[in-house]
Order: sequence, then C-alpha cells, then structure tokens
Amino acid sequence: MLANQHGAKTKRSHQENILIVKNFDPFRASDWSMIIILFMYIFTTMIGGGVLGMKPNVKAYIFMVNAIGATVVGKLGLMFLLYKQGKTKFWTNHFKSKNLSRQESFQEWKRLQNLLESVVNISFAMFFWRVFEWPEYDSLISHKWFYFCLVMIAMMLFFISYWSATESYNALGDFGWFYGDFFVKFESVSKEMDYVDTGIFRFFKHPDVLFGKCWLYGLCILSGSVDVAAIAMLHHALCLVQLVAVEEPHMKKVYKRHLRRAKKKKKKRVE
Repeated sequence: MLANQHGAKTKRSHQENILIVKNFDPFRASDWSMIIILFMYIFTTMIGGGVLGMKPNVKAYIFMVNAIGATVVGKLGLMFLLYKQGKTKFWTNHFKSKNLSRQESFQEWKRLQNLLESVVNISFAMFFWRVFEWPEYDSLISHKWFYFCLVMIAMMLFFISYWSATESYNALGDFGWFYGDFFVKFESVSKEMDYVDTGIFRFFKHPDVLFGKCWLYGLCILSGSVDVAAIAMLHHALCLVQLVAVEEPHMKKVYKRHLRRAKKKKKKRVE
C-alpha cells in the first residue's frame, strides 16, 4: 500500500469502520452481522471446549485443526484476493459492473478483510484457551517467581503488539490499514500520497509485521504448548509472505508509475 507496511501516509477520509469490535455502530447492519458471526463462532467453540467447569466435548486436536485451517484459508485467501486485485482489478471491476464506485468496493473489501482476520485471530485464541491449563496450587507456590516472570513476559508481548497495532492504525488510517491503494485509483501524484514519517513509522518500516504479532507468542508462553507455538509461527510466516510476495511488488509498481508521471509533468512545466 502507499502507506501500509512501508511508511506512514497522511490520512484520507476516515469513516470509523469497525475494527473487530472497535468503532461499533448499532445503526450499521454490517456491524451487527460481524458481531453476530463472531459471537456464534466464539460461543460454539467455548461450549465445545468446556466452559465454567463444564467437561470439554471436543478434543483439543479439533481446535488445532480449526486454528490451522482458519489461518491458512484466511491468510492465503486475503493474499490471493489482493494479488488478483493488483493484477486484474477484478474486485473493483465487479462493483463497476454494478454501477457502484471504487469507494463502495473498498468499503466492502474492508468488511471482508476485517471478518477474515478476526476469525483467524479468534481461532488461534480459542485453541490457546482449549489447551491452557492452570498450574496446580503447590507448583504455583513453589515456583511463584518462575510463573511471575512468564506472565510478565507475556504481558510485555501483549503490550508491544497492542502499541504497534494502535500506532500503525493511527498513522495509516483506514486507507493504509485496509490496503486502499489496491482499490482506489489515483489520477495524479500529490502531497497526500507522499510518505511522511509519523508515529511508529519514524523508527520501523514494517511495524505490524515486526511487532504486531507478538501477542501470538505471548499466548505461546502462557500455554507452554508446542502446537500453539507452531501455529503462531505459521501465522507470522504467512504475514511475511504476503508482505514480500504481494504488498511490496504492488507498491513498487504503483510508485514507479506515479513517479514517472510526476517527472513527465515536471519536465513539461520546465519546458
């Protein structure tokens, strides 16, 4: 994207789109559909895994398969859609055939991306919740400093992840966070499209990929599960693949095209 993962960009119009459950608007039907889907997903998995003293009805490996499937399908699905849109504009062309604008197509993309990423993250959290076991009281007392350190490390990872995501979103806005440059057409180069070093992007080029997934490893530490760690690394690896294979090539193509246009216009003005 013009800003996402590469550097901060001045914000475009911000319409307070729902981000998981943040910015929820009770007057938007799309927000309610999102909440209902996530609620049903969480409810069924919690009942299956046992909650409030209930005996689990579903084996842990089912939760693991669900987390792996959601991660692979969700991340590869988003990756494929972005790649296809960058090459053929199939997403925006579909909405254009319905006499709808690019901005409307982008709005629908934001809803889809938010839903898929939410399902991926919740599936991972539900698997962690299924395999997590509280230590026995005697072990907790005798190794209290060990458990204290584990919790502190996990909390720091959660904080780093939250800080990275929040700072990135504040710098990028909806446009950068939701890969707007794959969907919105720019007619000319302007100051709005230039990189600006603000917030976390003053220090890191790809903060969300570097630190935004730290919460996955925080849950790994708390669970002590090799399976949880493996899925966390799979999730993180797919994010890196998306960055290298889809985002950066598209950004280079977009910037080179607009840079050439800007040079031609500058040359004409000089002449």
